Amino acid sequence: MITTLCFDLGNVLLFFDHVLIARRLGEAFAVDPERLCRDPRFVSLMVRNESGELDGRRLYREIMNAYGKGAQLSFDAFKEAWSDIFTPNTELIEILPLLAKRYQLRMLSNTNDLHIDWCMKNYPEVFRHFERLVFSYEIGSRKPAPEAFRALCLGVKPEHCLYVDDILSYVEAAREWGMHAVQYRGMDDLRSAFSSFDIDLE
Repeated sequence: MITTLCFDLGNVLLFFDHVLIARRLGEAFAVDPERLCRDPRFVSLMVRNESGELDGRRLYREIMNAYGKGAQLSFDAFKEAWSDIFTPNTELIEILPLLAKRYQLRMLSNTNDLHIDWCMKNYPEVFRHFERLVFSYEIGSRKPAPEAFRALCLGVKPEHCLYVDDILSYVEAAREWGMHAVQYRGMDDLRSAFSSFDIDLE
């Protein structure tokens, strides 16, 4: 019996595009955005940010030192360039109040402090129905590590949880942890998955 619905944030509840970050920073630093995306240093900084090793201000300093020497980019401008990449999945967000009346809602996301601050400010309706929010930068562990799913399932049996994520390897990791899990491919597929678990949306 499913008692708890667990959702990823990015590309499930909020769609996002990391390419926008590379384009904006590339323009500010006169660096090719594609080269920036492929640069192992840049990728490493993003991972360290998501794992909580670097907070937003340290990330800003590291990126400015690596790519932006001489560039005029304030921390506030950096925050906006880094974070204004999201659009709401309105169709899913609209059914959260209904789901919250019948199930405990939890969230698990590989994310960082700047993105969560931005999203909570601009999309509060996404977060208000969740009883537990688990963010990688706060727990120091990213999916698909077992520690992330352990934190998500605190106080509830994994077999009573249904987890929704757009990334298949994370879905598989959730199943290995003992959860039911489905890959998000759009609302039609999600409604079908909910139906297969007797989750009523009416």
